[in-house]
Amino acid sequence: MSVKEGKAKDVQEIASPKKDDSSVELLCKWQKKSFTLKLSKEHTIGKVRQMLADLTQVQPKRQKLIGLRLHKKKEHSSSSSESSSSSTTSISDNTKLAALSLRGGRKTKFMMVGVPEAEAVVDKDEKDLPEVLNDLDQDFNYDIEEALILKNAPENIAKMKEVAGQLTINIMNKPRKDKPLV
Repeated sequence: MSVKEGKAKDVQEIASPKKDDSSVELLCKWQKKSFTLKLSKEHTIGKVRQMLADLTQVQPKRQKLIGLRLHKKKEHSSSSSESSSSSTTSISDNTKLAALSLRGGRKTKFMMVGVPEAEAVVDKDEKDLPEVLNDLDQDFNYDIEEALILKNAPENIAKMKEVAGQLTINIMNKPRKDKPLV
């Protein structure tokens, strides 16, 4: 395979040595770049993903291919359409390019969405997260008498007054006279 760069539009082509009826030309757009892939119809979507990963550094698991559709087959019997509808509804990595609805004689255009591995933000595993401490003064309790004691405790009243003193209320729209609040 060879890589060719286009002149006007930052286009890169990956060409197979053969060009015949069993080959297909795909035009992939990703970010502001275009890539032309010339492949055999016997290749799979997994091969397309791997070729795009080599060009863009976007791993296949992070790639979303938009615009590729399965070829619509007309089924005459209702029993065969029920069994085939579940198997042909999605494209997997094992789907051959021959099964796709491709434009004859023209480039089939599709778009790839994905982030290169170097730019990807990865969440930490749960084992790497710091331990969360319970910083509440009291555990929740259904006892009303104990709740009233906590509510009327001088230290809690002092905390509430301190927070209320720092609070600023920003009225965005003044209430209308003689109109109920919504």
